[in-house]
Amino acid sequence: MVDKQPKPPNIKIHKSVGSIPPFNLKSTIVPCTGTPYVFLYGGFDEYDALDGNVYILNTSTMEWEIDDKEDGLYREGHSAIYIGNGNVLIFGGLPFEDEVSNQPPPPPPPQPQPAAPTARHALRSSVLTPENNRQNINGLTNFGSNYLKKDSLMMIYNVIDKKWIGPPDFALENCPSSRSRHACCLSEDGSKLYISGGMVKSTPLNDLYCYDLVQGTWSGPMEFVFRFDHTIMVYQDKIFAFGGLEKDMNHVKSISYYSLKTKTVGEILIHDQANNKNVASHRPPVIFDMMVLNSKINHAVNLMISFPALIPSTGIEISSFNVNDFETQKLFDHHNLLHYFRNINMNDFFWKTAFITHEESLYFLGTRRRENKRGESHFGDFLPETTSEDNDVDQEQQQQQQQEGEIDEDLEYEYADETELRKLNHVLEIKLSYLGIPSQTEDLFFSDFHKLLLQQEFTDFEIISLATNDKDEKRFFGNTSEESEYETRSIPVHKTILLARWPHFYRMLTSVYDI
Repeated sequence: MVDKQPKPPNIKIHKSVGSIPPFNLKSTIVPCTGTPYVFLYGGFDEYDALDGNVYILNTSTMEWEIDDKEDGLYREGHSAIYIGNGNVLIFGGLPFEDEVSNQPPPPPPPQPQPAAPTARHALRSSVLTPENNRQNINGLTNFGSNYLKKDSLMMIYNVIDKKWIGPPDFALENCPSSRSRHACCLSEDGSKLYISGGMVKSTPLNDLYCYDLVQGTWSGPMEFVFRFDHTIMVYQDKIFAFGGLEKDMNHVKSISYYSLKTKTVGEILIHDQANNKNVASHRPPVIFDMMVLNSKINHAVNLMISFPALIPSTGIEISSFNVNDFETQKLFDHHNLLHYFRNINMNDFFWKTAFITHEESLYFLGTRRRENKRGESHFGDFLPETTSEDNDVDQEQQQQQQQEGEIDEDLEYEYADETELRKLNHVLEIKLSYLGIPSQTEDLFFSDFHKLLLQQEFTDFEIISLATNDKDEKRFFGNTSEESEYETRSIPVHKTILLARWPHFYRMLTSVYDI
């Protein structure tokens, strides 16, 4: 029996509403795990004007909300990461038009302390379990809102309460120097924050710091690699650094790692011999911008996403990199979008940034360009005209398109004006399962099930087979006396594997035979 229920689309384009933000360079975008909210903050626009507003996208409704209550709280080249309980931690960045200094920030003036145990003592004495770790790791939820400077090294924004929170004194003790264009990530259990590299004025850094979110203490510096505008990820006992620029301002063509176990630094160079190119930088950096995101459903798999910087019509490209076996695979590109959205010109869309949510979806934020009657876009590159033959899709193809790609109805004939062209008014959603990324949960399940099947305990049946795989014709076509001398062996098996691999066994089990 065929299931006639329509399948949810694997790819969909939404039109966002509300206080839609512009795309700012050196801004940060952070999905807040466990909530429908996405945090967007900082950076500067095409006129080099800093933006101090906070923009929050609700992925359930695709509505943007703006928080402009805090005037003059600017950042660009900062890092931001979600630490749970509605809190996004911001570290470093340039707070003004000028550069940051290479000196650690001065501690805030002393605040009167109650007689009760200090915040740090409370944090150190707290015991965290994996279940409540995300909600309670906050050496940072004890940040106080009574002292927030415009140039604070660390800040927290709560996406639920819509308010900024300043750092306590202990969070700034032994902290790294102020910096910009650095990278940050959380440990796999979410209890530690790592800060890597960046720049102070025009000097690249090669240090690595760790902030314990439970204890509220800094450790470091540890010597890593000179790197800025890069991305770092933690997997098992290693911190991997992707992309960015090195000390001599060259684009990095390798993947570096720091071993937390041995305190050593290593380098991985993935080379595609067939095409004679380096995989980590397989597109010219002058034309394409690279973004690296962890897949979240499998911590070993990271997505390397290329964005067109100069030629929008070339579109996006998605590849995966597995830090377990260093396997790299191209998953998706602009031609896939052209295939699934045949009723609309996908060359009109210009995707600027991306993020992955806990709901196992990859989202792109972008804008839609205007096309005039001559088939020329607002950016001047020619867009091919759509003919009646292109739109003449048979019913089967239309059904496939309905299942694979969906687009809001009001997008079909709408073109952006000058102001809309600078805003992130469209959202492209792609299910990670459609890209073929294996779930870590599924891998663990299959691994455990495989071990169980190999065990000979608790089996249900016994199969008697030949002890050898010798296929000599005399053995199979000889006399009965020879056949009686065959050696046999017993193979214990589980009922489940027989049901899955032997159709005749399934028929017997479901018939009147009592087995």
